[in-house]
Amino acid sequence: MNIEILTITPTSGQFEEVHFGENFNYSLWVDFNISKGNHWVGCFSREYENGLDKVLYNDNDKTCCVIAGGKCYLLNFENKNLMFETDEYPIVQSLVQTSEYYFFGSFCSVYILGKNGLIKEIEPDIMVDGIYLEYQKGGKIIGKVDSAENQYKEPLDISIDIEKLEFDPYIEVKKPKFNFLKRIFRK
Repeated sequence: MNIEILTITPTSGQFEEVHFGENFNYSLWVDFNISKGNHWVGCFSREYENGLDKVLYNDNDKTCCVIAGGKCYLLNFENKNLMFETDEYPIVQSLVQTSEYYFFGSFCSVYILGKNGLIKEIEPDIMVDGIYLEYQKGGKIIGKVDSAENQYKEPLDISIDIEKLEFDPYIEVKKPKFNFLKRIFRK
């Protein structure tokens, strides 16, 4: 089984084509090579030409989350049913997967998808201007946010508890400053 983004538009008629979305001026093509008898390509309408393109899938529950130009599609890749689509949601900026959920970060919140669609939307306890989820570490989703809390000097670290499906409370960690003179004179 293999699901991947195609860099070249496939030849029409070579495989079954399934279209998701409404406007196909900027399309993302994804190859779904599920089994010998189930090989098809999906054409996904992209929200923005330069937005995020990413594909993650869960073989156990037969779901696939496709981000096409910042627009999210959750589908069952066995029967080609669309279960969730971001129509009037903010543009998707990041996507991370666990064994049960897909987490996608937008401008100001994180959306959590399960095998049947949207489960929950969560927001951090600080004002943010972009959420960038990076990876899973243990029972946490780790990422960064741009925020006015530190005058946008550098992205702030955030984490999401996978069990509770909530942001962990934000605590700013002060990093010790390196003092060159103390280092030289050991005082």
